[in-house]
Amino acid sequence: MFLIILFFTIQIEGDYYIQLNHTSSSTNLFFLDRGFLNPAEGTGIIGADINPAVLASSGNLDFFTGFSFSGKSSSTLEDSFDVGGVEESIYVPFDFGYSEMGGMDFIGISKRIGRFGIGISSARGYKWGLEMGLNGSIHGDFHPEEPFKLTHSDHPDIPEGDTIVVDIPFNGGISVECADPFKIEYSSSPIFVGAGTGIGPIKIGAGLKFSRNKLHGSGNIAVIPDTFSVSVDTTVEGSLGDMWVVDVAGTAFINDTLFYGNLQGDIEATQTAVNVGLLLDAKILKVSLVYEFGNGFGLLGEYGWLFTQIAELPDSFDIDTTGMNVDTVNHQITGNVGITISDLQKKVNQEIGDANLQFVGYHSLKAALLLKIPGIKLGINGAIDLPASNELNIQRISAGVFLGLPVPVLDVSFGVAGSILWLNTESPDIEDIFIPSATVGLSVGYKHDNFRIAIPLKMNITQVLLGTMTKLEEEEFTFDFWENINFGIGIGISL
Repeated sequence: MFLIILFFTIQIEGDYYIQLNHTSSSTNLFFLDRGFLNPAEGTGIIGADINPAVLASSGNLDFFTGFSFSGKSSSTLEDSFDVGGVEESIYVPFDFGYSEMGGMDFIGISKRIGRFGIGISSARGYKWGLEMGLNGSIHGDFHPEEPFKLTHSDHPDIPEGDTIVVDIPFNGGISVECADPFKIEYSSSPIFVGAGTGIGPIKIGAGLKFSRNKLHGSGNIAVIPDTFSVSVDTTVEGSLGDMWVVDVAGTAFINDTLFYGNLQGDIEATQTAVNVGLLLDAKILKVSLVYEFGNGFGLLGEYGWLFTQIAELPDSFDIDTTGMNVDTVNHQITGNVGITISDLQKKVNQEIGDANLQFVGYHSLKAALLLKIPGIKLGINGAIDLPASNELNIQRISAGVFLGLPVPVLDVSFGVAGSILWLNTESPDIEDIFIPSATVGLSVGYKHDNFRIAIPLKMNITQVLLGTMTKLEEEEFTFDFWENINFGIGIGISL
């Protein structure tokens, strides 16, 4: 007899969540100083990692550092998962979160030496990841699709040749334990060194980038069955035509783990890139043009995963009828029974080894314009990263626009910046991954002598949309402004 469990009612308790983590230091820094995405507005070390020609404008010594705070939004959605032997998917309410991760985005310094400006900086770069935590229990009333068949082999007092078919319901559930939440994260953090010089309105520069690229995965999960209670009080007809009163109770135990998963891996590599840039200052219009080439790299390290799940419940199981009484005169079955299901067939997916994930190089083109009208600045920038070949690669398209506002004493601007990160697998078996991000914000800066401070108020539009998508579907849209606002701080010193 093949068992398929059918649920009547389900009660779900616990903490279940899925969270997307994201950060882009260039976007965060854009709202501290527009030059971080638009080098036509950059000075000193600001914007030099995009266009090294900016270093031609270095003073005696320029320093800048920027920090951003975290921002989170959350909503509730329903997702499903399958348990081996269960006919229908189990729908679980998840807390769905989006986190814009905070931290130190940038630290850099530049210095003028004769006609040249040199600089070095370290940026957090960009990071994206997925985190999933499952801890709780799922309880319900359910029964096997096929009923139990009690015969003489199950109890000696049941007449030979008689088969008593009983539909026995169960009450109980499963525990979901995720001691270490599942995490998959990819990050790329660059260190830049470069130099720039210029004559009149024309400035040129060249630089090197050393990006530390990392892919990390970890986590484990176990789905463990609880002990189930069995209770039945019914009248059924045996195969010999007699009516039997069945009034029994007891327990049922699945002696195995329904699902287990474990993931662990860390692979990383350093990618080298060279960029050359040109800045043209035509008074009311500034133009920035950059070409960058990054070589291919291989993510190296160790990894391992193990996932097991039930293929199917067994055709037979053990029934303990020592506590069951059979009255053949009054045709009654009473007492206690115990049911044990073990030796479950499993599907196993396991792999342990050394990783060598090869990514191709890229060609990047970046352009920016700055229009300076008395009292107002308007800037537009864009960039595209194209792979050097059609193998496994990461592509990126980004753009931004800002408007400097004529506010006395303060440096105020409003801007929008966005990007699309595309993991192109070039595989018919693995889908490409697209990660969009868009941020809108207001930057407020103040400068006194050689000291400058900037504070942004920014909002990740992707964060807002993901955080409210279920409410939009239910036509119950509400928006918490302060929950979605991210702050930061930037400090600059020129000597």
